[in-house]
Amino acid sequence: MASHSSQSRFSNTDESEIESILNERDSKNTKNVIRSAENILNEFLVHTCDTSLSELRLKPNEEICNVLRKFYCGVRKQDGSMYAKSSMISMRFGLQKSFMKSNDIDIVNNEEFSRANVVFSACLVKIKREGTGEVKHKEIISDGDMKKLYDCGVFNVDNPKTLQWKVFFEIMLHFYNRGRENLRNMEKDDYVINVDADGRRFVVNNISRLTKNHRGDSGDDDTNAARMYEQPGNPNCPVASFEKYIQKLNPECKSLWQRPKSLPASFDPDNLDLWYDNMVVGKNTLGKFMQLISKEAKLATAYTNHSIRATCITILDESGYESRHIMGISKHKSETSLKHYSSKLSEKRKRDMSDALSRKIHVSKFHGSEVFPSRPSSSSVQSITYSHGSSSMSLQPTSNAVPGAFNEIVQPVSESIDWLGDVDDDALAAVLNDPTIFANIQEIPKSSVSTVTPYNFHGCTVTINNYSSNTGEPHTQEEVDKKILSVAIDVGSSYSGYAFSFRSSPTAIITNKWDTYGCEGFSHKTPSSILLDSTYNFKAFGYEAEQEFSKLVTNQQSENYLFVKNFKTELLKDKGLERHLLIRDVLKRYVPAHGLFIETIRFLRKHFLKALKSRGLEFDENDIQYILTIPAIWTDVAKQIMRESANFAGIKCQNLELAYEPEVAALHCRNIPLENLCGSTNSLREMFLPGRKFVVLDLGGGTADMIVEQNTLDGKLKPVLKASGGLWGGNRVNGEFCSFISEAFGQNIFNIFVRENICDFFYLNGQFEIKKRQVTKHSTDKIIMQLPVTLSETYTEKSGMMLAKTIKNTIYSKDIDVNRGKIELTAEKMRSFFTRTLQGIVEHVQMIMSKPECKDIKHILLVGGFSESPLVVEEIRAQFPTKIIINPTDSGLSVLKGAVLFGFDPKVVTARGCPLTYGISLYDSFDKTKHDFSKSVLLGKERVVLGCFEKIFTIDEIVDVGTKRSINVYESYKGQSEALRKKSKEIEIFSSTEPNPLYVTELSCSRHGRIIVPPPNGRWPDKVKGRIEFEFGQTELIVRYIDRETEYIVTGNVDFHASENELNLLSSSVRKL
Repeated sequence: MASHSSQSRFSNTDESEIESILNERDSKNTKNVIRSAENILNEFLVHTCDTSLSELRLKPNEEICNVLRKFYCGVRKQDGSMYAKSSMISMRFGLQKSFMKSNDIDIVNNEEFSRANVVFSACLVKIKREGTGEVKHKEIISDGDMKKLYDCGVFNVDNPKTLQWKVFFEIMLHFYNRGRENLRNMEKDDYVINVDADGRRFVVNNISRLTKNHRGDSGDDDTNAARMYEQPGNPNCPVASFEKYIQKLNPECKSLWQRPKSLPASFDPDNLDLWYDNMVVGKNTLGKFMQLISKEAKLATAYTNHSIRATCITILDESGYESRHIMGISKHKSETSLKHYSSKLSEKRKRDMSDALSRKIHVSKFHGSEVFPSRPSSSSVQSITYSHGSSSMSLQPTSNAVPGAFNEIVQPVSESIDWLGDVDDDALAAVLNDPTIFANIQEIPKSSVSTVTPYNFHGCTVTINNYSSNTGEPHTQEEVDKKILSVAIDVGSSYSGYAFSFRSSPTAIITNKWDTYGCEGFSHKTPSSILLDSTYNFKAFGYEAEQEFSKLVTNQQSENYLFVKNFKTELLKDKGLERHLLIRDVLKRYVPAHGLFIETIRFLRKHFLKALKSRGLEFDENDIQYILTIPAIWTDVAKQIMRESANFAGIKCQNLELAYEPEVAALHCRNIPLENLCGSTNSLREMFLPGRKFVVLDLGGGTADMIVEQNTLDGKLKPVLKASGGLWGGNRVNGEFCSFISEAFGQNIFNIFVRENICDFFYLNGQFEIKKRQVTKHSTDKIIMQLPVTLSETYTEKSGMMLAKTIKNTIYSKDIDVNRGKIELTAEKMRSFFTRTLQGIVEHVQMIMSKPECKDIKHILLVGGFSESPLVVEEIRAQFPTKIIINPTDSGLSVLKGAVLFGFDPKVVTARGCPLTYGISLYDSFDKTKHDFSKSVLLGKERVVLGCFEKIFTIDEIVDVGTKRSINVYESYKGQSEALRKKSKEIEIFSSTEPNPLYVTELSCSRHGRIIVPPPNGRWPDKVKGRIEFEFGQTELIVRYIDRETEYIVTGNVDFHASENELNLLSSSVRKL
């Protein structure tokens, strides 16, 4: 017999050790719940039954059930009041655990205890009916208090205590920690800073600890789940704060939460390495951190630590993230456990709902007529149908619609001017129920009705037979060569316009000159401002719209009109947009987004056709190639909205192309005279040499778009990386200016000024637009603007003081002066408005340029309206001294002019970077060697795995335009009902931010779109064998379904709008062949 080693591999475990292990399985909170429930039941038994819990455990189940019935009815707090519902549920849970351990019986699910559980349910109903024992959920932090936290100094990173508070708050917010759980046990190494594939840094949890609901027995792991990403250009960047905090901790102490040193107020933060003692913060102090922060910040509510967790989950829920994604990082075990978070209403949502109800109590008429039509009740609506051309919309009553469902479809809206009025939720109903909403739509081709898109709203099923966004087959070179004119339409975040030229002289590009209004110097484009009447009929656009609305405000008639500015920014959202996306006007009334884009494009198109006619020129529509410019970083659904809007505006599919703004700007620069460049003239020739790589940085009003291109040997362009960018446009600088003026003059006073004198506010903004293009890095002269008289008068009326005198005695006097009717800003203050925006741009460019593919780049081309600011150009040159910065003198028109040239040669761009990984959901026979068993189900006698991600294109992949890839699929309809055979097949498209996802249910994956495939000849055969073909188009993904037997083909763009149906993996998947 072999001798035993000195240390045995196996342990001889006895029953006491097994019992100890089982006891440790429950969290401390669970043990407390069990102990408390046992004590209360025991006390009840002693006082009412003259027995004890230990004696009760020896009784038969029927007797235990009878005792529990009496206990549920008679249990009370020490003061005689009833327990809250949550306390009763916790008490029964504790007793369930207790009896399971001692008697091995389940008092909740065992049929023998059903009579006791019926009484328990009745008691909960009684508690609710009598309004006693109300549950008090943790307050969510309001938007106002959230802003105050970061503005009032309690998160100052130059003080040990406030730096710790900031890091604590942001870790709790991003990592969903419970109120007190594990705080004292946290160590410095629990969180680390990593870098993702794009070079962006983030903090991630490095240690998985036991929590109340996660005891290590369910396969869950909280490491690498939630992430806290850096925010380049943001002075409140959470990663920067965390990094600084870790550096200042005492190395002798492992704890993450160390006691701050007692330092004098005058201490120099830069000259002190250690800010914390070798001592852990007390458990009770940690448990009250958020209460201490609330008190110090003088918040409206004394929030608790758990309020942070409630806030983050509520924010994600209201932002539209799916429950399964939230659960993936919050570690809730079921969607049910999220309900008490998602059912909470933010302070703003509560206020909006109350205002909507209150308006029904009061008369809501203006000048004798309702601003918005009343919403018809579902009982009175039999069927409302309205149409124009081949587009139609119908309203039909439905019994399963949920009243008040508008809260689920209202999307976040742009905040171009957020000072006016309250949100009118009543207007929302009017928008979606108003039969005149698309009354103006004209010239819609007859053959363009697509599939039906229904949704429920206020008791009605709304069905829109949408004009198809089908781009059809890609345009051939022969079709392009037949075009006589190329017209570019640029719907910008701040300004819009068009330009055109003729094939006979393509570089002789003509732009329109708009009549300006108080803002000389911007004549080639007009503001992206639109005016509609109360029934959504178009009234004016651009400078004319601003003029007209200003008159309406002056005459107190603005309530009967809708005025919207800068609405394009809303399409920059990175999540799926609803088909019925709504945007608020300046008075915060809802307007359909599609309608705004339709009217804008239609106005610009009609203006162009009128300009042609005024020159005695008229052309057939098929002789004109329209190019609609879009940011390169836009999502697929944003592109779809623009294409649909252009189609509704009267532009035929076969005459329309979308073009990426930075790409076409590069085309313009290849064709402009060298004397129109700022910088070395020889550099432009060098930049466009075959094989050379270069960067295009398109700085517009809303975004900064960046692409890296390479010249091919045949004179075309090929991307090196996928497009990237962010919200670092010129509008952010304007926002900083408005915030400063509002703060200096008083926010309430400034809000009143804007509300009552909108025309003067536009004029003040117009002056700032001019001035921001004049300040330089070394300017010393003051920036002088005309002070609107109405602003001065409003200040005096509301404060009783003179603005000019008051401002001299404030802390703002070093930055601003009011003198003889003028505002004087120091050059230093003017430059400060640019700081955060420029920092974001520079850091992003640095991150991209650090990639291996960009090491040999010498040239950066600056285009876009924001690049007309000399300060911007100087900063880019200073930050990239080894690069050649090229900036055309007409950089603000580079996109428009380049798009015109693109219209004559759209194949000049040969490839594009894939923004996401695209694929479809397949199901396949289960194979234990490659499939996850938890993803499988039994279909009849066969076990299949659902939701396999079948990849088509990979994120960051450079794909040639026109590339086609297909997946063979199979479906069996043998034995299926006739109704199912005649039903169209909906094939879902999925996307992922990871290169190689395995299943469509992974956290990185999202439902991206869908294609509807009607059955061939109206009926599916017994066996369907086909392939789904994807083509990488110029700017969009084209999808075809091809039946292998009949060659039946369905072609169309994916519908990228956010799906309103729950994901059903079985119906959304197709069988892999």
